[in-house]
Amino acid sequence: MGIVRVGFLDNILSKPLLNGFVNAVASIIVTNQLESFLGLPPLHKEQAWEKLYAVAVNITSTHILTLVLGSSCLSILILIRVLKWRYDTVKWLKFLIDTVIVVAFGIIISFSFDLLDKGSCLLS
Repeated sequence: MGIVRVGFLDNILSKPLLNGFVNAVASIIVTNQLESFLGLPPLHKEQAWEKLYAVAVNITSTHILTLVLGSSCLSILILIRVLKWRYDTVKWLKFLIDTVIVVAFGIIISFSFDLLDKGSCLLS
């Protein structure tokens, strides 16, 4: 916002409005990533509600290995962030780059168990 000189909007707009905007963006991102997280084939839906409906209809086509890998990576990411937040007195925790750890974990697991040949949509 500083590049286009609209940073002053933070002071003008109310906090609930900004929180609503951030939550809406987060909801759209989660909706767009849901089919990849579940290992579903591309649904080609534009609207968020259409995508949610298509995911609900195709939920039986969930690729279990993709779901397990995605859930494991998300759990590790949440665990590292909670540990960083909760134990900020432990100095070495702040040097952990949690996203790099999760990506490395995903790559190692994917190649160790040859998930690409088993049809994992998360890797394609």
